[in-house]
Amino acid sequence: MRKLFTFEVPGLGMTYEQVYSELAEAIGCCIEEACVRFAPDEVPAALAYQRRLKEHRIRAERLARVLGLTREIVLETVRPEGMQALLEALEVGSP
Repeated sequence: MRKLFTFEVPGLGMTYEQVYSELAEAIGCCIEEACVRFAPDEVPAALAYQRRLKEHRIRAERLARVLGLTREIVLETVRPEGMQALLEALEVGSP
């Protein structure tokens, strides 16, 4: 596994060690557990998914702050595409 860590992940421009580190941080575990949970060929898709989730949470927090709601309410009621559209509309409407 150590030798694998030095190789670059195709299409990401990062080594497997960097990708597994980011993935482990995103799911709240250690690198070793991330290696057990995700095979090397699954890592790019898993990382992309975790990045989308992070972006989704950030967008929900921004929208909740602007609307004066909790993030949980925003996450339960608005699709990701709708969140972005609402944020853009609110930014255009603000002075």
